[in-house]
Amino acid sequence: YMVLSKDVGTAKELLKKQGVVGNIGEGRVVAIKMEGEVGAIAEMAEKLAKAKINMGNIYACEALQGPSIIYISTSDDQRTVDILNR
Repeated sequence: YMVLSKDVGTAKELLKKQGVVGNIGEGRVVAIKMEGEVGAIAEMAEKLAKAKINMGNIYACEALQGPSIIYISTSDDQRTVDILNR
């Protein structure tokens, strides 16, 4: 499962209260607004690969209207933001 939260401590506490057991990890992700066009994620991945930035997990939330949001974990969050905002 993946849970996004600004308050990691509270999120972990609530998950444990609900019976979620095992290793509850945490990490940072970058949220990128992206138009739902064919090949958009591939283009993003190519830009990051050229910059030698590794992607870990990718989660996409498609919007019915307007831009979708892509959540990615990377080896360099700040450079990822800089590159994708050019």
